[in-house]
Amino acid sequence: MNEANVELTATSLSAADVWQKLLAVYEQSSGQRMDRLMEEFFSCAMKPLEDVVQYVARLQKLFSELNDELEKLANVRLPDLLPMSRILSTLPQEYFEFKTVWESVPVSDRSVNMLVERLRLIEMRLPDKTNGSSAAFAVKADMKKERNKKRGRKCFNCHQNGHFAKCCPMRQNGNKEQVRQLKGGETFCYRVEGNSDASAAWLADSLNVAIGGKVERSTLSRCTVQ
Repeated sequence: MNEANVELTATSLSAADVWQKLLAVYEQSSGQRMDRLMEEFFSCAMKPLEDVVQYVARLQKLFSELNDELEKLANVRLPDLLPMSRILSTLPQEYFEFKTVWESVPVSDRSVNMLVERLRLIEMRLPDKTNGSSAAFAVKADMKKERNKKRGRKCFNCHQNGHFAKCCPMRQNGNKEQVRQLKGGETFCYRVEGNSDASAAWLADSLNVAIGGKVERSTLSRCTVQ
């Protein structure tokens, strides 16, 4: 016995007392078993990767056990139309048109074997669910791999992670506003525009500025770029 059962029977004075306690915990009465089987049968549904044959076999097993308990308690059995109705009502959307075809079959001619045979033929014509799931998983894995790869990239233009310099949104381009990080932690913003007048241009006041391609400290209130 496991530890839980040892604790359960620790106060028992005889083997018969131990047995009765174990029966009370683990053995279900016929009424309790019937209630559980009914709940399982009427809540049973087809699983995503389960084929028709597996699903019907699982449902038939529950139906057979349920009938056995009903026969013990009330000496009655449920009709075979019940599992057929349950199968049809829980089929995926792909089998919707088959339901109309099945309704045209006379009730006296219907059987679980006939139902399974026809459903199996339809299932063989449907796309493979396993391959579809595998393909979706592969695509998801590739996307995750690509995201992880992008996180490891570092741009030498803006020094941010996630992209290369050639894809940098702040990449230097003709007549667009540029932002560069200069030494000392200061950022200098400027805008380059065509101007035929080579006269002095106002740039900044007491900031690190770029003059002739070099970074220098401006000590004037006005600086020029030739």
